[in-house]
Amino acid sequence: MIGVSVPGVAFGRAVILFFLFLPVAFAITYIDWRRLSRTALQYSSFPSEIRQLALTCMLIGLAWLVSCALSIDPMKSFSTYARTMALGVMCYLLTMFLAQDTQIFDTACKALIVANSAILLAAIVALYVDESLFDLYRSVKGYDASTIQTLKPYFSVAVCILPLVLWYGFRKRGVWGILAALHIPFTLLLIYGRGEQPGLSASIGLGSAVIALIGVWALTRVPRRTAWILVISVILGITTFTGYIVYHLPAPPISEAMTPAIGFPDWHRQVIWGFTIDIIQGAPVFGVGPNTVNLMPGANDLIPGMNQEYIPSHPHNWVLEIAAETGILGVALLLTAVLLGLRALFQLTKQDETAAWAAIALYSAFWTSSLGNFSIWSAWWLAVFAVLMSFPLAAFVRGTNPRAGAI
Repeated sequence: MIGVSVPGVAFGRAVILFFLFLPVAFAITYIDWRRLSRTALQYSSFPSEIRQLALTCMLIGLAWLVSCALSIDPMKSFSTYARTMALGVMCYLLTMFLAQDTQIFDTACKALIVANSAILLAAIVALYVDESLFDLYRSVKGYDASTIQTLKPYFSVAVCILPLVLWYGFRKRGVWGILAALHIPFTLLLIYGRGEQPGLSASIGLGSAVIALIGVWALTRVPRRTAWILVISVILGITTFTGYIVYHLPAPPISEAMTPAIGFPDWHRQVIWGFTIDIIQGAPVFGVGPNTVNLMPGANDLIPGMNQEYIPSHPHNWVLEIAAETGILGVALLLTAVLLGLRALFQLTKQDETAAWAAIALYSAFWTSSLGNFSIWSAWWLAVFAVLMSFPLAAFVRGTNPRAGAI
């Protein structure tokens, strides 16, 4: 059920949570909580990158808790906070559950490949050959449902699944290797969206995954000092590019006579981001509270000439969303945690290179595609990330601890 849960998003975002209920329940019963507490007390023996990441995550939890207390809607913020923390725990539970037994791990991986192969094929047939496959879905959701719009969330999910399918399929070879190889053209066809509405965020996620893998390959083959210079240069380049976009964003209120100062992203998204920057300036330290930016005054007003809201449920950029809702402190800590997580995965290339590469590609695809698609607080989207990351993490746990199932 773990492997089927993520591809099941194609049938509805809530499907993933339905399929995860039993695996999480089983995982809770399998874990030796006393052994876990003893392991936690050995914190000082953990690798430095893991200790730093854990400390940063704890600071994030505290900072976001303060943001919840100061929120414009404390109940909504606290429920979002609790749900997000629970999904983090779920990732740990699933990791330990998959790590405890090779058969459980293999079954979950094969289920992921088979389920995603079937759904990918059905999606491509519905997009390019015959939409009659989609009619059954329409009979439930409504006959005005658009095939492309319905599959759009699955575009980014499919890109996140791809690295894991390639990792496991090529490792097992045979029919699994064939299915893994077929995932490459099928995923590209899916996110192309018939050329009518290509998945821009999914494409960016896929591109960043490829770039990340090339970067990791290069960093492992140059001297340490050169690697640090390259990393710092990339960070400075991204910061400069981000600053350029932010500087040219339009400030509210918007008039019909205003035109974009830059060509990227689209004008509507520039207006959304400009409005979000204005909110950040009004509550710079702790923000307005998790998952509440769309409740701010003026957020639901229509943009002149667009017939679109200033904040249509969320800012469509997780960095701006976290900055507006948890302040500069909250977003700075989260960005630090993301970088430390990437660093930890990079270090794991010394333990299991292929699993680390799959994890890095998935990690990059998730965080970069989230720069332009779903709310980072979306339970289903975070659940996708938590479930998929548990696969390579389980491989690492088994590699370092043969008795992983007892942890």
